[in-house]
Formats: sequence, C-alpha cells, structure tokens
Amino acid sequence: MANATHVANSPGSQGVSKLVPSSGWIIGPREDFVLFLGTPIFLIVLFGFAQTFWSIAGLSVFATVLAMGHYLPGLMRAYGDPVLFKRYRWRFILAPIFFLSTALYLSVHESQVYFLVVVCWGAWHWLMQTYGLVRIYDAKVKNFDATSARLDYLLCIAWFGVLYWQTDGAAGVLMRYYRAGGWLPGDLAGIGAQFWFAATMGISVVYVIHMVKKIRAGQPPSVLKIALLLVSFFFYLYAFGYSSSKLVAFGLFEGYHDIQYLAIVWIFNRNRASQPNAGGFTRYLFRQRWPLAVLYIVLCLGFGSYDYIARSIDEEDVARLALGLITGFALIHFYFDGFIWRIREPETRKTLGVDGTETMRSRLMSPGVRHGLLWCAILVPVLVLMSWERAGGARSDVDACRAVLGARPDSHKAHYLLGSVLSEDGEVDEAIVHVQAARRLRPGYDLYEMLYGDLLLAKGPLDEDALDEVITSYQSALSTRPNVANLRRNLATTLVMRGRYEEAVPHFQRVIELNPQDSKNYVELGNLFARLGRYQEAEKSYVDAIQVDADNADAHAILALIRMQQNQPAAAFQHFRRAIEIDPGRPRVMANLAMALATTNVVRFRDPVEAERLADAAGEQLTDQDRAIWLDLSTTYRAIGKETKADAAAARATSPLN
Repeated sequence: MANATHVANSPGSQGVSKLVPSSGWIIGPREDFVLFLGTPIFLIVLFGFAQTFWSIAGLSVFATVLAMGHYLPGLMRAYGDPVLFKRYRWRFILAPIFFLSTALYLSVHESQVYFLVVVCWGAWHWLMQTYGLVRIYDAKVKNFDATSARLDYLLCIAWFGVLYWQTDGAAGVLMRYYRAGGWLPGDLAGIGAQFWFAATMGISVVYVIHMVKKIRAGQPPSVLKIALLLVSFFFYLYAFGYSSSKLVAFGLFEGYHDIQYLAIVWIFNRNRASQPNAGGFTRYLFRQRWPLAVLYIVLCLGFGSYDYIARSIDEEDVARLALGLITGFALIHFYFDGFIWRIREPETRKTLGVDGTETMRSRLMSPGVRHGLLWCAILVPVLVLMSWERAGGARSDVDACRAVLGARPDSHKAHYLLGSVLSEDGEVDEAIVHVQAARRLRPGYDLYEMLYGDLLLAKGPLDEDALDEVITSYQSALSTRPNVANLRRNLATTLVMRGRYEEAVPHFQRVIELNPQDSKNYVELGNLFARLGRYQEAEKSYVDAIQVDADNADAHAILALIRMQQNQPAAAFQHFRRAIEIDPGRPRVMANLAMALATTNVVRFRDPVEAERLADAAGEQLTDQDRAIWLDLSTTYRAIGKETKADAAAARATSPLN
C-alpha cells in the first residue's frame, strides 16, 4: 500500500490516473492490472502457449493444485488471527468437523444432493468474490452508499445467472438435481429462465440510471469497479462459452479466481501484520520481504498438491475418501469466506485502507439471527431432497438427461451426457444422434469430438468418407488433449483403417510413451511397421512387448513366425508353445505350429505325430469361415502323409459359405 502513490504517478500511468485517483487502486495501476483486471489476458496467452508448446492437461493439473491451494490463506486468516478466532471461536472449531465428516460420508455414498451443494456453493463463492472486489474498488473512491452496494449485489447475481444458463453451466446443476429425484417441469424451467433474463435487463437499466445520477451528483462510481465487472463477466463467457475444452475453461476460470484471491489475501494480511493484535504467525509470514511472498505461494501450492495426489489414487474406495476430503476443505473454504472478509466490517475496511464513516448497508436483524435463518433456509430443502434421494427417489442417468433436455432443449452438455450414457447401454444409433446435436451446438469441443469418433467406430463398418470424419474429430480433440492415450490409439487405428500408415506411426509411438506398460501397444506398432516393410523395427516392437509382458500371446505368436523365416526353429517353437500355453483357444497359432513341425528343414525338429495332433485340435475349433486356416491344415496333413485328412481340410477350405 505504501508504494501505491509512487506507482500511480509513474510516467506510464498518467493516462489512467486522469480517470482513477491514486487512492482508487487496491495496490497500484500495474499491480492491479496484473492481479485483478488484466489477468485474463495473461491467462489466455499462457494457455495458448501451453497448447502450442507444452500441454493443456499439464497446465490444468497445475490449476487444480492452485484451486485447492487457495483454500489455505483462509485457514491462515481463521486460525492465525487471534482477534478473529476469538470472535468466531465455535464456528472455527465445529465447522471443520461437520464439513469434513459430512463430505467423507456423502462422497463415499455418492450423494447427488451433496455434489449439487458443492457445485452451487462454489459458483456462489466465485460470485461473492467478484462482488467483494467490486465493493472494495467503490470504497476506495469513498462510495459507501447502501443503494450502490445493493445494486452491485443484484447486478452480479443477475448477470452471473444469465451467463451460467447461457454457457450451459446450469445443465450440470439440473443434472444433479434430477438425478437426486428433484421435481421441476421443463416448461417451468424455461419460463423461469425468461423471467430471470427480463429481471436482469431491468436491474441493468436501474443500475445505469443510478450510476448517471451519482455522476451528476459529483459522486461517480469507481471506473475500476465497472472495468472489473465487464472483465469478469466477459471472461467467464469466453472461458465457458467459447473455449474448446473443459480443461481450458476450468484452467482459465480457476486461474483468474485464485490469482485474485491469493493477491487480495496477501495484501490484507500484509497490512494486518502491522497491527499489534495481528498475532505472531501473521506478523511473521506477511512482513514486506519478497522471500516470504515466495514462501506464501509455496505453502499454498504444497497444500494444493494433495489434490494431485488424491486424483492419482487407483483404488476406488480410497480415492473416494481422498476426493471427499477435497470437497470437505472446499466447503470449509466457502463457509469461512462468507464471514471472515466482510467489507462492511469496520476492521476489514480499515485493514484494506477503505475505512469510511458511512454505513454500507443497514441490517433488519442481528447477525446471529440472520446467520441461523440463512442456514435453515439452505439446510431444510437440502435435507428434504437428500431424504428423498436416500429413500429411492433418485432417477437413472438416462431419465435425468432427458429431464434436463426437457428444461433446456439446446443444452449441448445434456445431449453429450445422454449420448455418453446411451453408448454405455449399447444404444449406439441414438447416442450418435445426441452427440451430433452436442457437436452442432458447441462445435470443436474436445469431449464431444472424442465421443463422436468412438461411436462411429463402434457402429461400423465405415466407408472412406466416414473414416475421414472420424479422423477429423479425433484430430480436433487432440489439439487440447494430446496426452490422452486412448484418443491417440483410436486415431492411429482409424488412420490404419484408412490406409494412412505413415501418419499412424507417431501416434502409436506416443501412445507407448504415455502408457509404456501396456504390451498391446507394442504389438500394434509392430504390425504397423510390418505393413510398411520396416521389418527390423517391427521385430523390435514384438520383442519389447514380451519384455513388458511375458504373457502377451500375440507377440509370441508373431515372433514365432519371424523366427521360422529366420531359420531359427528352436526359438520359433518356444514362442509357438508359449503362445498356446497362454491362450489355448487360438486355432491359428496351433495350425502355424503344426505346419512348422511338419515342414521344417531341420530334421531333428520335425514331429509328424505332434503336427497331426495340433492340426486335429485346431480343426475342432474352426468353422467354414476360416478358409485360410483350413488350407494351411490341408498342407500340413499332406506333408505328413495324411491324404484323407488333407482332402477333407481342402474341401472345407473351398466349400460354399452358408
């Protein structure tokens, strides 16, 4: 705060200073631009760079770590400030016990009502952070009147609701609600949305009229407040309405929210540290020294790294508990932030440097009564819906998706979710219809492109045009999800089906890099090299497959044929027998081994009796469709002098198909 005037008067900020007095910034022009107002520009550039030179997925992982990491400063404030802790002692003691135990129990039981609460409270939390920053900027220019505060509050809620509906965020909320067994006719939801939009327009008009009156009265609102509102809403619209991936949308949004939060908390606590009653922890960590600022960030990221660890757990039950702790800490964060940063509190305004003599908002009841009534208003409907869910009122995923589409027919998310559920139920044709609708409503969205390609492949067979469509969908998804192994494998497989073998090679190689312990990938790459005539590379791929998994029957069977071509019958027979041992139900391998035993040039390995036995065993598993194998059996039988069996096998090889 001490350097705010110096920064504001620097040569590069003179134009801005004509509109904004030096006292109107939270820190200063450059700092506010980086941390509060211009942050979206840096995030968009950063994600564009990551998409081109690094990995969107990697940056999104960092965003999830940062998301949980930004919970820590609120805990620092709650438990590190003795004055605040004394005031809200019982909330700080009992709330974590309640939220963590509730989160663990309901996460394990996969309560849709619980997840609905987390999603809705998280959205409200972001909304209130934006509102809080808006009020700080207005307070910086001594605008404390209650009407401005109420209109800011209503405008934030109204426009966020419009954007949440238009960007399809509401579809996720409705999905949870309907899955829990909630009741809401589709027509009523549509009417409610229209009413909300009309109310938003009305609030916006009143807001502008009030702003004009304030300007004429010589008390203009903060220019930075208006800028923050516009930036926040347009950036939310861009992230969730126009980005091509959920990873990008979450990373952009969470990055903006968390940077703002970490910055304002640092500023608050740095100012608080200068006060004698701040407490030893706050006075130490938030001194004006840059190594301590680095330590602050490291502590937050260290706390947030638990998110990465929890999401890396493979055991399902343990993973649910671990992820339940994340949502539990999220609820603690949302709850604490609802009262520890109140800008209307004189102590908070004083610490932020926005102290004023006017009362920002009058209250009709005491804080304790208001707090209790608010919790009753929230908990009663939540508990009713949760009881209904537990009593068997929950809907199936398919019914919930159809209900969402009844409420919002143009929901791309609902079409995608329904398509995904239908595909799992084997309803491929109907699933394709809904995923096509999702792609039409939200072109280029990676999840939709991935599922569309998967469904077309599952439907098959595909002509060249359909294969090209699948390839285009997969390539679109690959731009934001380059490290999804299944996506690359399916793309490579489709390229092979299309005859574009060279293009498929780097995708199979990348699949192996992403999942080096899956021996099937080495076999597929070896088959591709064989098609291209790159036999040494093919042989190496098969050998690598066995090194990764000694029980890969395909690799053993193919290496057996390669060793026979290299006139290494001992090695070949070892691979043949190992393949049959691993999977006895492989007539093709049995037939190949039988032919090798009957026709090998190395006399000591020739074994007519074993060859006949294997040929007979293979024939018992064949049908008239297996003409090539019958022909090989005929050759084997003739080589060992079994002419009758040879003629019979030849007849099966040339018999008409039913």
